Amino acid sequence: MISVISTQKDGETLKSQVLEAFEAFAAMTEKHGRALAAGELKYVSHWCDERDKAFRLLQQCLERLEVEQGYKDPAFAEMVRQWLGTLIDEEKVLHQQVSEKQEFIGGKIRSLRRGKKVIMGYNPASGQSPRPRFFSNRT
Repeated sequence: MISVISTQKDGETLKSQVLEAFEAFAAMTEKHGRALAAGELKYVSHWCDERDKAFRLLQQCLERLEVEQGYKDPAFAEMVRQWLGTLIDEEKVLHQQVSEKQEFIGGKIRSLRRGKKVIMGYNPASGQSPRPRFFSNRT
């Protein structure tokens, strides 16, 4: 991933930075999608930060491109629109996968909670089931 945007005003360098930012964002989205599909959810909390950084970098590159070059190259502008469309479509797919995984995990949690309530129902100390009564002759 690109970590620093160079300060050169060369149009081709700026275009290559935009291309690299798009490629890095797409690769990250693909990596997260594969990990989500495989159930590798160990680093999900870091994904948001990683995605925010990649998005900010892409945004900075596009803003610099607009400020420094404007829309002088309509072919490149059209290519950027297509890339953005592709990234948005990939984001929608990833969002759908995340929603499905959240529903799946939520169902498992509800099932575990119901099971816990059932187990607690069998526990005589819980007060929910009748306890055996012992009577003493010594009273």
